[in-house]
Amino acid sequence: MMLGSVNIAPPGILVSMASQPSIKPDPSGAYIKITFSVDEDDYKLLESPPFEVMYTVRDGALAGEYQHASGSLAIQSVEPEGDILKVSGKASGTLARTGRNKDAGPELDYEANFVVRAHRH
Repeated sequence: MMLGSVNIAPPGILVSMASQPSIKPDPSGAYIKITFSVDEDDYKLLESPPFEVMYTVRDGALAGEYQHASGSLAIQSVEPEGDILKVSGKASGTLARTGRNKDAGPELDYEANFVVRAHRH
């Protein structure tokens, strides 16, 4: 989407989801966020902008923010349901620490399967 000569939105349909490994949301707990765009016409994964995976750990030895360093994201299916898209897929790879402590700490392997209903607009 353009505003004058400035692109204010990435191409395609932006899908962003976040999840915590608990039933009851806990603002102090760890969470993962996955963001990607699919084509508006054929719903295939767009390479630009690249997908993002962020993992935040609030406490303990692994505390910090991590981002996708290597791996892949695969869209298994996209089913339009009116103004909603039902998207299923899988992200997997390695997460590396970000920020001031990016050289300190381990890389983390991850695998995330997802099914999400996202608004098309």
